[in-house]
Amino acid sequence: MAVIIAAGVGTATYLHAERSFERQVAGAADEELARLSARATEIAATRNINPTDAFGAALDERLQMRIHRSFGHFVYARIFAPGVDAIREVADPDFPLAPGVTTDRAMRPPGSGERTTTERLRSDRAPLVRVLAPLRDGSGTIRGEVELIFAAASTTATEARRQTLALTAGSVVVVLLTAGLIYPVVRRLLERLAESSARLLDANLSALALLGAAIAKRDSDTDAHNYRVTLYSMVLGEAAGLSTRQMQVLLKGAFLHDVGKIGIRDTVLLKPARLTEEEFSVMRTHVQHGVEMVSRSPWLADAAEVVGSHHEKFDGSGYPRALRGNQIPITARIFAVVDVFDALTSRRPYKEALSFDDTIAVLEQGRDTHFDGRILDAFLPIAPGLFQRYGGREDEGIRDEVRRLSARYFPVEAPLL
Repeated sequence: MAVIIAAGVGTATYLHAERSFERQVAGAADEELARLSARATEIAATRNINPTDAFGAALDERLQMRIHRSFGHFVYARIFAPGVDAIREVADPDFPLAPGVTTDRAMRPPGSGERTTTERLRSDRAPLVRVLAPLRDGSGTIRGEVELIFAAASTTATEARRQTLALTAGSVVVVLLTAGLIYPVVRRLLERLAESSARLLDANLSALALLGAAIAKRDSDTDAHNYRVTLYSMVLGEAAGLSTRQMQVLLKGAFLHDVGKIGIRDTVLLKPARLTEEEFSVMRTHVQHGVEMVSRSPWLADAAEVVGSHHEKFDGSGYPRALRGNQIPITARIFAVVDVFDALTSRRPYKEALSFDDTIAVLEQGRDTHFDGRILDAFLPIAPGLFQRYGGREDEGIRDEVRRLSARYFPVEAPLL
């Protein structure tokens, strides 16, 4: 950025200096024209001749006297009478003009205006200014017109070019030095910001894990289910090609999928037997409780995708909104598969664990009714490996695996999940 800014400032400085010098050359040309015009007026009065002849006489005097002012001088002149081509042409023999310069008519042709105008001409030798000025008699009537070419002195042009380059280089150096001086400060501030962001993210992830674990322990005597379904979800999410953002949503949603159970009374939540219809209606409210809870936190709000939809079914027979098909967020469709898979392969107080083959058979029975068939197709190839490595485990190793995966999608130095 410093180099880009320096280049921009340098270019702007160079162009400004160039235009400033061009204005100085034009100003010097105006001054020379004023001197010639004043002398031509004197000659016209003393010799009683017309303005065009008087101006020509003034030019002759100037050339004979070899007056070369420090900033520059006229090197070419043509005098026109009204309706007549050039009647007088004078050139400085010491300053031959390149072919075509004297015939440039980009500004306006002689005889087409009543005011003095100037334009810049291009030349390899020195900056040139072309001047067109009307010639008036004592009464102010236009009696002719003069075309002049003013050349800046070579020493002046060289000095101006040197100053322009020096000013441009100076501005570039100042920008780069300033950037160099503030770089350590900016870098340190950015490092502190990154450290603060990492600590904040780490704290958020730790709170996420603790909240999910607390709810899981209230529902049973271990939080291992939360870690397993989170791990299964992330592996399946990768297999399904989820984006980084979707993986973050899936991680948070998996940990907090049952957070709403904190609002369910113990007689229903901890009942060891099958729930009655009334009790099941109460249990269903944990979804809405969970959505309300996570929605209060800007950082957790997107977890509502999973929290609010993980009990929906692909055919629309789920709850709480009876969503169907792609109406169900893909993160919730992924979680629904792994949640049932872990529930079936895990021992609970009210049931024994099913075998892997029996569990897969149950999942297949739910294809395109309970589960998205495409998600199930992505899960079946990786299911044997997941079951073999993590099925029923409650040790610290499974937590380490989740920490490793969380660091991939929430890059902090030491995730504390």
